[in-house]
Amino acid sequence: MTVPRNACVEAVREQWELIAAADWDKVADQIAPDNFDDDRRSGMQNVYRGREAVLENLRAARDVGARLWSIEPIATHGENLALMRIVVGGADRESAFSAEMLAITFLAPDGRIGGGVVFDADAMDAAMAEFSVRASSVTS
Repeated sequence: MTVPRNACVEAVREQWELIAAADWDKVADQIAPDNFDDDRRSGMQNVYRGREAVLENLRAARDVGARLWSIEPIATHGENLALMRIVVGGADRESAFSAEMLAITFLAPDGRIGGGVVFDADAMDAAMAEFSVRASSVTS
């Protein structure tokens, strides 16, 4: 079954394109001022509160070579919520660096990225449980 893309999936895809281009002003414009990102991956487990903290994290990811390889929508709810499998890695696929994760992202009422939760790639049960909770509380 193909999961439809929504505005949230497209915003994440655009964000990674802007990160690859190091267009930090446009990346900042995409992020809601009160953005809240919760990274629950093993070994990461960090919370980023506010646009500047999120930007700092994204810059650090780019600095170590992170570039988008793929986004696979797993579940969407309206236009404002998505659960995706995201694979990032070095500028070319021969790079030693790569990371796969499950990410829930939601859009703020103004259409900017409002925040999200990131899980290990094998934590589908936890990601789906979190997605269900958010789907019941996020406006479509």
